[in-house]
Amino acid sequence: MTISNTIRTAGPYIGNDVTTAFPFYFKIFKTADLLAVQTDVATGVATSLVLNSGYTVTLNPDQNANPGGTATLPAALATGKTLVLTSSLDYLQPLDITNGGGFYPSVLNAALDRLTIFCQQLFSLASRSLKFPLSDTGMNTELPSAAARANKLLGFDASGRPIVAAPVSGSAAEVAIALENTIIGYASSAGSSLIGWISSATGSIIRTVQNKLRDQTSLFDFMTPAQIADVQAGAKTLNVSSAVQAAWDWCVPRGIAMQVPPGIYRCDTTITKPQSFFAPVMFGANGKSSVFDFSNVAPGSSGMYIQGGSGQLLTVEWRNIGFSASGTQVAIEVDGQCGMMFNQLVFSNLAGGFLFHNKTAGSFGEYLVGDSCEFKSTCLKPLEYRVTGGNNSFHGSGLRNCLVNGATGYPVVTVGDGCFPYNSPLSLQLWPQGGPVTLVQHNGTVSTVPAIFHGTITLEPSPAKLVTLGAGPGVLLMDVSILSVNENWVPGTAKLCEHITLSANGQFSLLRRPYTISATGITTGGSVNADLAFNKNAGVKTGTLLHITARGANYRWSTLGVATIAAGQGGSNTFTKIVDTIPFNTSGWGAPVYTLDASGNVVVTNAAGGFSVTLDIAVSQIGYNLG
Repeated sequence: MTISNTIRTAGPYIGNDVTTAFPFYFKIFKTADLLAVQTDVATGVATSLVLNSGYTVTLNPDQNANPGGTATLPAALATGKTLVLTSSLDYLQPLDITNGGGFYPSVLNAALDRLTIFCQQLFSLASRSLKFPLSDTGMNTELPSAAARANKLLGFDASGRPIVAAPVSGSAAEVAIALENTIIGYASSAGSSLIGWISSATGSIIRTVQNKLRDQTSLFDFMTPAQIADVQAGAKTLNVSSAVQAAWDWCVPRGIAMQVPPGIYRCDTTITKPQSFFAPVMFGANGKSSVFDFSNVAPGSSGMYIQGGSGQLLTVEWRNIGFSASGTQVAIEVDGQCGMMFNQLVFSNLAGGFLFHNKTAGSFGEYLVGDSCEFKSTCLKPLEYRVTGGNNSFHGSGLRNCLVNGATGYPVVTVGDGCFPYNSPLSLQLWPQGGPVTLVQHNGTVSTVPAIFHGTITLEPSPAKLVTLGAGPGVLLMDVSILSVNENWVPGTAKLCEHITLSANGQFSLLRRPYTISATGITTGGSVNADLAFNKNAGVKTGTLLHITARGANYRWSTLGVATIAAGQGGSNTFTKIVDTIPFNTSGWGAPVYTLDASGNVVVTNAAGGFSVTLDIAVSQIGYNLG
């Protein structure tokens, strides 16, 4: 039969989310001869569908009298899609005419129809191709090799012959090629360096997009797409330690701040900053969404270790970041760095939050401050000072405006033996969880190396959750204000002071706040250590107002006087009585006599037989450097 039309395509059919069957009206021999191409209108991407899965074909029974059939999609053609049908016969000749065989017209007609279809397919291709006019003769239309064409433009020379040429520097064509290479290669940064950007601010100067983007560096800049997806999902299936370390290695020596986008960053090894006068600067979204997780770091180790160059004050800051682990790790260890501010950090499931550790020989850490941080009750030790190889100084290092949910059995602040935190901030709101809490545990063994803190302590204890301000053998001086809901706190070993002065040789003098000491079973000649001699550490005389009450059977006698501590300063310790009050004396014991011994202890004598009392001594320091 003859093929009486030249049409070799059907469509394009427009998707409407309803139609699934699409007719075609050209002859083919079998279902595999039909090609279906679907195009996304928005992107222009065309996709050849797969027969029997992407579409099925039903042929009209008589392809000569009624050529064509129907292509059916498994689902309606969506809005925004188009469908085109055409033939795609293989360019083969399957007819084999043999000597003495049958010579049937239908066989010859089919072979000639196949040749005609081949011509129509080729014509369809040619009609969609670039062509030279018939008048152009002698043209060489062969393109150079792929290597010679790479990153070039197709153009024409003075004679109209096709050539390839490099784009003009800075032209739109050069930018387009660079951008395409950037997208395809996923590695080049050349494209962004070719695009301009300018602020809307008056007087601003044009910059490249690349230059603008490099104003800020993100940890994601150092991660693979898979790592970024893992962090954003909070899956913690991929270890990103090497990426975070690479970010530190690049950014720290260049003084570049690092953005910590929201997500959970699983770090299986300690992130380390080597010894230098630089330190990391990091800021996240907030302490509950930008979180480092150190659960797989070795127990007892630190998640982040910062080794300083001591003696140079930095002004670096961390802000809005969270830290978590498996309960046996420390979040941040600082070894001899000076001048770091840690703002609005959140700590949970940790053995420790901050470890200020003078570890390297000669190192000292000063002005290291955790400000407005939150320590969950699962962070056992919010702050620890430690010396193992460096200097003892932790000048100005501590906590300020922090919220501490105190863990039962663990101190909020631990001062190791040999550590000397002084002028150190200690301002926080303490909520004990579960039981009694110690604010500062001072394990020092040298009386001339105290721990000196200043600030405001707000306590929220219930009657069953006693707060002890100080514990341990070390000397603990606190110039702090105590705000408490129900007064359920005791000073412990803390010496509360009005002010504290350090001399050039490191000794100190101070004015202490009033305090009371009681002792029972005191007989004539007995003494009570009222902690008076402590105030002469700076080599100065001190004066203290004592209100002493002796209480016994049928006996109560109060004495007001002044104690002067001058032993070792060219004088002796003395007690000068101002007045006695006698509210109750039926025992007949009479007035007690008080003196101070060389150690500053209060000694009581009374000649009456059977004298045995409880002494309550209220101490109010009235000055030092007395003549």
